[in-house]
Amino acid sequence: VEDLNMYIEEIKPGYPDCIARRFVGKGWEQIAIEFELNAKNFHQHKHEPKQCDILVCWENDWPDCPKEYQIEIIELKSLIKELPNREVRKPSKGERTKDEEEKERIFLKFANDKARDLFYKANDILLVLDERVWRNFGEKYTSYYSPERVFTYLRMQKTGMRVLIFNNGKKMEGVKNRQPKWGIFRISKEKDLDQAKKNWQKSLELIREALRNNENTGWYAKIEEEVDEDNN
Repeated sequence: VEDLNMYIEEIKPGYPDCIARRFVGKGWEQIAIEFELNAKNFHQHKHEPKQCDILVCWENDWPDCPKEYQIEIIELKSLIKELPNREVRKPSKGERTKDEEEKERIFLKFANDKARDLFYKANDILLVLDERVWRNFGEKYTSYYSPERVFTYLRMQKTGMRVLIFNNGKKMEGVKNRQPKWGIFRISKEKDLDQAKKNWQKSLELIREALRNNENTGWYAKIEEEVDEDNN
């Protein structure tokens, strides 16, 4: 899937179910994946957490999965509406292949010179936030990754850009909420890039924190409820 940037390398007869490769900006990392209908089944089956990197389930009914397990839980029930049926190709971090150039041309075709200039300046800002950040051109949106997950999308308009940004429900200056964990703002002049940079830096921090906590970061993801320790 596009947002996960993975491909399956080996299907295994036992635990874990498969070995995959995920693109993380500088190359493909090997990851072990286990599939369960419900996340708690992983615990019930007494699997060894150290041998699994990602648990893919239909429903995540295990919100108190111990953080020391360091298992990323992906709930398909929340993500299914977001997943396009597309071929996964190795994206780039700045280098321009012919395929990349064609995607860029299509992405920018309706923008005027001012909007194009804003895009290139925004792109430069995003790619230097952290050396692990990388981009992937799409026909409508260009995505920027943390590197594991998208934290912002840029969509061209004739005179500027519309920006979707992961905020995990937190307030950001100039950002209007569109989903529980995602907001939107517009860049129409160069001055707007100053605040955009601050928002993108915060978004990058928030999505990495969310991944460390095994939280869903997708467009339809809901805010996790705080666990009352007194009731545990």
